[in-house]
Amino acid sequence: KDNLEALRKLSSLDFINIIISNQSGVGHKYFSISKLNEINNEILLRIEKSGGRINKIYFDTSTNDNPSKNRKPNIGMILNARKDFDISLKKSWVIGDKHTDIELGKKCNMKTIYIKNKKYKYRSPFKPDFTVSNLLETYDIIKN
Repeated sequence: KDNLEALRKLSSLDFINIIISNQSGVGHKYFSISKLNEINNEILLRIEKSGGRINKIYFDTSTNDNPSKNRKPNIGMILNARKDFDISLKKSWVIGDKHTDIELGKKCNMKTIYIKNKKYKYRSPFKPDFTVSNLLETYDIIKN
C-alpha cells in the first residue's frame, strides 16, 4: 500500500517511470516468460488503479552464472530505455534495494537512491547518493 502511494506521488513528477528488473527465475526455468508477462501486467494494473504510472518494464532473464549485457548491473536495459524514451541519464534517478541497482546508476552517471533491504547485505564499493528506509521517502528527495 505504501509503495502504491509512493508510485502515485512519484508519477506526479515530470519523469518517465521505468522498471528495470533482473528475472533469473525464467532463466532457471522456475517460471515461464508468459507467467512473467502476466505478473508484470498485474503490477502495471495495480499501479494504474492507485493513480500511479509506469511507462515501461524492462527485464532480463539471464542468470548470474551466464549474465547478458542487459543483466544489472550491466547497462543494457538503461541504454535501451534511453533510446526508447530519449532520456537524459544525467537528469535521471535509479531507485533500488540492491547494490546492483546502485552500481547500474553509477555506471550510467545517474543519481541513485538505495532503499535499505534487510534481506541483502549491501556489498559494493559504489555508494548511493541517498539512502532511505522506504519508497515513499524517495519522493521528497526527487521532488527537491
